[in-house]
This record gives sequence, C-alpha cells and structure tokens, in this order.
Amino acid sequence: MNRDAIIKLEEFLFAHKKKPNVAAHMMADYLGVMIGAKSAAVNYFDATEYIAVNTREYIEILNQVGLKALFFRQEQVSMDKLTWIENIYVAHDIKTAEQLHRAFVKLHSTIDDASQFLDQQAWEDSSREIGRLLGYPSTAVEYFITEQDINNEERKQLMKRYRFYVHSPEHHEEEYQAYDHKIFQALQEYAPRSAKILTSD
Repeated sequence: MNRDAIIKLEEFLFAHKKKPNVAAHMMADYLGVMIGAKSAAVNYFDATEYIAVNTREYIEILNQVGLKALFFRQEQVSMDKLTWIENIYVAHDIKTAEQLHRAFVKLHSTIDDASQFLDQQAWEDSSREIGRLLGYPSTAVEYFITEQDINNEERKQLMKRYRFYVHSPEHHEEEYQAYDHKIFQALQEYAPRSAKILTSD
C-alpha cells in the first residue's frame, strides 16, 4: 500500500472533520477496506463540514489509495432545524459501494423517523447485509439484531471496551481477533495519528 497516499488521506480527514476522534474512526474504516477486513464503509460530513470539502480532491485522494466513493445527501433534523449530511460510501469498486448504499436505503425503508418498525423481517435482512459488507463478524451482527435493549448493562460494557461495533458477550474475543485487531495493526503501521487517538484509553 502507498504509505504517503494513506497519510495524505488521513491529513485530509483531520482537516475537514470537526472532531479528531471521528476523523480517526473514518481513517480506521478506510484502512479496513484497504486491507480487506471489510468490503465497504460509510461515513459522512455534516453540512457545515462538507461546504469546505473539495469533492474532486477527495475523490482523487481516495483513488490514490485504491478506493472508489459514492456521495449521497440526506436531510435530517438537528436541534429542531432541518439540515443535511453528505454520506460517503467507499469500497474498492463502485459496485460494492452501491451495494452498501442500497442496503441502507432498504434499512431506512423498514423504520419510521421515530425508529418504529414497519417491517421487522426486512430490517433484520438488511441489517445482516450491511453487517456483511462492513465486515462485522456474523456472531456480532446476530447479537445486534436480537439484543434490542440498548440499556442492557452487558451490552454497554462491551461498547465501552470495543471501538467499532456491538460485540457479542459469547464471542467478543474471537470477533476482536477477526476484525478489530487487524485494523489496529494497519493503523499502527500506516496511520499513526489515528492509531494514537483510538488506542489512547
């Protein structure tokens, strides 16, 4: 992999995201795709961030590290005001990035704006597809689908321990080795600024 191009991407993300920890998470996602730990990734810039982004430059930097991106604007309400975010779907090829985008469109069609289920089976199916494309271990995906109590103490403790997704109580160590560990190794080697933030605690 092109170390200089990866550092350039990291610098771009830190220059355009307001919060350094969010930029570090984006870098982890992109590196995860680069090393094959995940097929695709999705991140976003909010409206105030994205107006400062040169999209052509962003696409070119992603191309330099072997990634393709699709951009889709999404309206949302923030602090009682209508605003938008720019979602960026990234993969090694446009087809895979589009698969992730379609899976999220399907997911959003299964719930209303208050997160009430319109079609729970379709939500579960699209959640599995999203989990697969994001590279999450199937045991973690199934736990995310079946454990709906976000106040579950065990779930909250696992969320504090791990960075990237909801791990399952029974398989969290194997899940870490299958996904998280690989990304942390890549961060240490190619994106030390992000690694320092994500391993600080």
